[in-house]
Formats: sequence, structure tokens, C-alpha cells
Amino acid sequence: MFVIARRQPVYAELVADLRHAIHSGRLAPGARLPSEAELRQRYGISRVSVRQGLAMLGEEGLVHPEAGRGTFATARTASRVHRVCLLLPYPGEALCARIAAGVSRAATGLGWEVTLCSSCDDPDLERAAIARSIARRDSGLIVLPIDPRDAPDCLGQLSGSGVTTVFVDRAVPGFDWDVVESDHQVGAETATSHLLQAGHRNLAFLTTDNLTVRSVAKRLIGFRAALSEAGIPFLPQRLWFARSPMRPEEREAIRHALLAPDRPTGVFAMNDLLAAELVRLAQGEGLEVPGDLSIVGFDGLERTALVSQLTTVRQPAEEVGLMAVRILAERLNGKRTGPGQTTTLRVELLEGATVAPPCPSAELHRSDGTAMVHGSGPVGSLRPLPFHD
Repeated sequence: MFVIARRQPVYAELVADLRHAIHSGRLAPGARLPSEAELRQRYGISRVSVRQGLAMLGEEGLVHPEAGRGTFATARTASRVHRVCLLLPYPGEALCARIAAGVSRAATGLGWEVTLCSSCDDPDLERAAIARSIARRDSGLIVLPIDPRDAPDCLGQLSGSGVTTVFVDRAVPGFDWDVVESDHQVGAETATSHLLQAGHRNLAFLTTDNLTVRSVAKRLIGFRAALSEAGIPFLPQRLWFARSPMRPEEREAIRHALLAPDRPTGVFAMNDLLAAELVRLAQGEGLEVPGDLSIVGFDGLERTALVSQLTTVRQPAEEVGLMAVRILAERLNGKRTGPGQTTTLRVELLEGATVAPPCPSAELHRSDGTAMVHGSGPVGSLRPLPFHD
């Protein structure tokens, strides 16, 4: 059985109702909310869940507690409305879309105005978007920066600009600003350990070639750490490079590696899209997933027909956006001072249907049962998964 998506928290309805009541004016600024006991009875949830819901609304700036009196809708002040720029590579992609959703939710609660900009991974577009943010005198910038190799000077213009900046997903060396990211290293260790616990010892890491990007580098560190913990040496030839979609030469190199006598029986892919492409490539060569090859992805966001069955590591992208706004608000109101800090959020393994123990056979077979190569791979006794485009 595999997990497709996480459940909504039990206090989600409470949060949604109170948020709507405050935005609509039904709960006026300064109005007292129903008591915890009343909310427990109305929504049929525990006191802990009620408090978690109220805490979320508090983080959005919608409510505040007063000792001995209860919880109240926060009054909007007539002070400056903060304008914030959210700069993402591709807002339509799953990771960026979830981050944007978190930013939007939290910023709306604070009454902020948010301008969404896309860099399309283009240094000139990133540079121009930052210049416009400075020219508008935005209060803050929340940015998922592109590969610093491609844009070494894009962020420099922010120094001394007065625009408070928070990085999401990754930091950039040389810039001491706040960062909110998923735990990329622990996620990679978890994914790799899951393959090791299934009995795999010959593993590969499929990744993009931008190892200077912090999130990518940390996933490689996590992969190697899990191997080291298991007493397995890291082999450079088990580091496979590709982009999504894969280029013809990348597909060919990986195809040869999959058919080699010493081929890996398990692969950790840097993201779900690469993992899904690997599934298709392997099945195109007659390999069965997970019968002949086990695969674990990373992201847990693209829950489409193509990748819905992947075993993967889910990163809390929406929470990253929420936390980025919270930290930016603390910077703007003076509650947070000093050097930038890194906030790391927990990830979780979603068990799908792409991992199985390696079969003990010494021969690898195609789906029709004919021998393919002599090696350590399993017989493909499990039926291939019906992955579709």
C-alpha cells in the first residue's frame, strides 16, 4: 500500500472558519473568539488541536491571546501596508506553487501585498525582478535563488537596498540572510536507508549536475552518509547526472549503466520527475520496477498519474512559505535581529510501490523471461507498475 497525500490536520476546519470570519468582518478587530471549550464542542476535536489551530492563526497575524481573557481577533492598524516580492524560478511547478500557496496564505492574514515574479532560471530575469523590487521600495523579498554559478551578481544589488530578504529552499554562499528549507540531508539519508533496509547494497544517486546548489549538495551528502553508516563505500560511477527532461546522451549513459553486469539494484533520485523518467527508461529496456530496480524519489509534490506510485520523500513546501513570511514579519517588526538564521523543516517518507527487496537470482531477465545480462540483479518476479504519461 502506498501513500498518495498527507491528511489535513484535524483543526483545518476550525482554522478555515475563523480565518473566513475574520476576513469577512464577521469577527471584527478586537472581537473575542469562542472559548477553547466551545471550539472543542463545536468541532469535535481535542484541546490540543484547538490550541494548534489558534496558534496557526496567530502566526498569520489574525488572532492574539490575552492572559486570563481569551483569544481575540487582531486589530488592523493604519500603519504602512508591507509590499513583498515573491521571486521563484517557475511558479507553476509543484514545489514553487506550494511555496507560493504558503506565502499567500500567511501574507493575506497579515494584510500584506505580494507581487509574484518568475526568474525562469534566467539570470537576467532574476536580476531585473530584484531591481524592480528595489525600485518599488518593497519591504521584503522572499526568493528561491537560481544556481549561483549562473548568477553570481544578481543578489548583490540587494545589499544596502533596504529590502529585507529571506531565502527559501536554499541559501547562497556569501549572503548572510535568513533561510527556510526542508531537511534535504536527512531526507536523502532516509531515502537511501529505506533502500538499504530493503536489502539493496549496490545503489546509485541520480541527480542534476548543479552540485554547487545547497539543496542538491545536501542530498548528495545524505546519500553518502547513509552508505557510510552501512559500511558501503561510495563509488563515483554511481553518481548519475541528468536533467528533467533527460537529454538523449544522458538517457543513453543511464541505459548502459542499467544494463551493465555490475548494475545497481536501487536508485535514489534527486527529485520525483527524475525518478519517474528513470522508471520509464528502465521499463523501456524490459526491467521491472521494483522487481529488477527499486527507486526512491524526493519532493512528494507531483502527485500525478506519472508519479503517484513512487516511494518518495515529501518536503513541506507550503510550510516553507508560511515560515518565510513569519520570519520576514519578525525582521520587519524588530522581533528578530542579528545575523541570518537557517530554519530547517522536517521531511517524511511516503511509501509507494517502487521499492522491494532485491531478488537473489544471479541473472537479470526481461519481462518476457529471457536472460539479459549476468549480474547481481533480481529475476523480475514482480509485475511492472503501470506508469503512464
